[in-house]
Amino acid sequence: MRESYEECRSSMKSLLSMSHWLRWGLTVSYGLLFLLGLIGSTSVWAQSAQVRTTSGTTSGPYGLADVVTESIFGQSNPANFTPLSLSYFGDGWLEPWIDPGTGSSGALRGGWVSTFSGFFSREIDPTYSFTSAESPGRDEHVGSLALLTPLSRRVEMSLSIPFVDSLQSGGGKPSETSFGDIVLTPKVMLHETRDLSVSTGVGLRTPSGAERTGNGRTAVSPFLAFWQGLDDRWQVRGGIGADVLTQKHSTPDAVLRANLAVGTTLSSQGAAPLGNFTTYVSLNLYQNVGSGPDTTTFSVTPGIRTYLGWTTYFISGVEIPVTNPDPFEWRVTAVLSKGF
Repeated sequence: MRESYEECRSSMKSLLSMSHWLRWGLTVSYGLLFLLGLIGSTSVWAQSAQVRTTSGTTSGPYGLADVVTESIFGQSNPANFTPLSLSYFGDGWLEPWIDPGTGSSGALRGGWVSTFSGFFSREIDPTYSFTSAESPGRDEHVGSLALLTPLSRRVEMSLSIPFVDSLQSGGGKPSETSFGDIVLTPKVMLHETRDLSVSTGVGLRTPSGAERTGNGRTAVSPFLAFWQGLDDRWQVRGGIGADVLTQKHSTPDAVLRANLAVGTTLSSQGAAPLGNFTTYVSLNLYQNVGSGPDTTTFSVTPGIRTYLGWTTYFISGVEIPVTNPDPFEWRVTAVLSKGF
């Protein structure tokens, strides 16, 4: 009898493990199919029109492989930038990415903590965050690596890999450490000028981590984001989105997110390691719109971004919830962003 029980238990574990990896595989497959379908359908559209080259003249379209290769590895010159318009949505799909550079007043496009990014970027971001939990919760350490790269003037792909997620002991619970959930995010540029970027995308969270650390979840996170350069090197950015979990037992299973951030750059790039020193404040709203309690969380994130040299920036921010109940006391995030 005991042996039969153990065999049954072992079989159930195997089935659960298969289900876990099946969900992971399906989520990744959906993301790749979405991207390939998007590129494929618009490639035919773009080829039917004249495609502008980076020099501003017109010629036949690039091959898809050339566009992707040049977007990832090519030298982008902001002097060759031309606007992209939603009115001419067929433009740019088969053109290599062109960095729009700074805004007309010198406002810088670049990542901040706890903000949406309406622009594209090409960088590798090792990231560390520490969350101080409300009692009787458990503090959390997360180490991750993000890769962001455009695939054309209209498409960007990012991949976030949380290689360690560690919950500390507390509240009568032991410490737990595991791999985190990988997030794949295709993004499409809708409209871009020197002073404005508007994009949309969807984050695809795959259940690659363990449930004991709050991972092992599948989620779809659509969003709309913008970046706007202002006078005197000021800028504003933000967006709106939602996190929708696919597992029925997850609570909450749908959260609406809204973000608005403002900042200014105080120094020139030549002042490294305090080059292009930027201070900012990001405001975030999280509203549960699914199952579970009807909670609203509002947080404030002051932060900095500074150029260290060698195409590398240091970015940091401290997110502080200001509503009750608090999901955590505070969270500090540090990023070493390397452009390529």
